[in-house]
Amino acid sequence: FAGIGYTCPQYCNPSDYFLDILQSSGETDFGQRWREHSQSLSGAPVLGAAPELEGEPESLVLVYPTSSLAQISVLFRRTCWHMLQDQWQFMLLLAGNVGVASLCGAVYYQVPNTQKTVQDRLAVLFLAMFFSVMNALASTIAVIPLEYRVIHHEYHNGYFRLATYYTARLAASMIFQVIYGTIFFSILYALAGLNPMPDAAGGSLVTLVLMGCIGNAMGLAVGVCLNKVEFTINTVPLVLLPLIIFCGFFQRARNIRWYFKWLYGISFFRYGLESTMLNEFQGRLMEACKPIYRPKAGQQFTLCDFGPGIQSGDRVLEELEFNSGVQKCFAMLLGWLMGCMLIGYIALRVKFSRF
Repeated sequence: FAGIGYTCPQYCNPSDYFLDILQSSGETDFGQRWREHSQSLSGAPVLGAAPELEGEPESLVLVYPTSSLAQISVLFRRTCWHMLQDQWQFMLLLAGNVGVASLCGAVYYQVPNTQKTVQDRLAVLFLAMFFSVMNALASTIAVIPLEYRVIHHEYHNGYFRLATYYTARLAASMIFQVIYGTIFFSILYALAGLNPMPDAAGGSLVTLVLMGCIGNAMGLAVGVCLNKVEFTINTVPLVLLPLIIFCGFFQRARNIRWYFKWLYGISFFRYGLESTMLNEFQGRLMEACKPIYRPKAGQQFTLCDFGPGIQSGDRVLEELEFNSGVQKCFAMLLGWLMGCMLIGYIALRVKFSRF
């Protein structure tokens, strides 16, 4: 091919270059016709006609050979195939989910349904939510920086639209996140002995998977905006730490300073934790608690934090100020997911429009 004028560039994959030569041109013949027309005219008329042209004379209009759905289908299958081909990373992520779920389940094994263990249940749900977000974010934050050259080459050769690539990448990442999240949640939920009601378990599972999807979308968005792995590693903790602190686990809403209330109001960690707590405690009765005082045994006390006797989980939710409702929590989480996806796509469009 080099002998007939098709020399492969230095940093181009020979296989891709070979396919570029064989495939039909994805460009219109506007540029060639304009050049032929300009050669038949004198210089002055061409200069006079140039301002009437929209855009640069050499600009070419790309015509994609396949539809957007076909592009999404091919890109989605290719992304899934690449993720499965990297067996080391796939098995590492799978083992990490199983290992962390088993460890947390062993620490909080079969938590009793009493007032004393409310904090333990809250800790289990917070750990599950935190791990799901951070694990999903870490698995996608370096995707765009590492694939940037390939994306740039294929996009500017007319292989796909940016919207179809971004949609396929998000869909593939979220499919695997559903698998990882379901395995993680099933192990932890069974070992910790959380609310066994099907609707409560299903609601908590959906919340956990949705939090993981937010982590996926946020990782892609941060990777697009910063474009360097070193920057992303240093930036993500600074962004997430305020949202984690003001999620309702470390500090009650009533104790948060007024100038930090807005962080509590927008934190998606808060809505994820609140949704799982509502599924865990709403309408559930705890075992009876009897306050005991033994002065002869070294001033020992047994107190009931939420009142003596049998108390409802609604009393716990009221005391912890988790009263937004499941519908509002899901709406806020979906809003965060859509927002991260939109920011990532806009940043991708801006980045590639410069070249």
